[in-house]
Amino acid sequence: MNVRELAERTHTSTASIIRFCKKFQCAGFSDFKVKLRLYIDKAESLNETADLDESLIINFMQRTTEKIYQQKIAEVAKLLASKELIF
Repeated sequence: MNVRELAERTHTSTASIIRFCKKFQCAGFSDFKVKLRLYIDKAESLNETADLDESLIINFMQRTTEKIYQQKIAEVAKLLASKELIF
């Protein structure tokens, strides 16, 4: 889409769209489209990372309920309790 098509679809002038773009420190509409695409890509990437982090946390929480995991935690707790100084 070019600036003229956007102006027609939004019932504004091309000058209004250019002024809007300049408020976002863009040289023009083309520059605005590039920066907007980069912003969207970054936001999608962050969202995917957040989904992955959430999945890892859920997996970890599920593993902590397993008996073997509870036994290992108890062993580590005993070891730490038997030491005089812990760094």
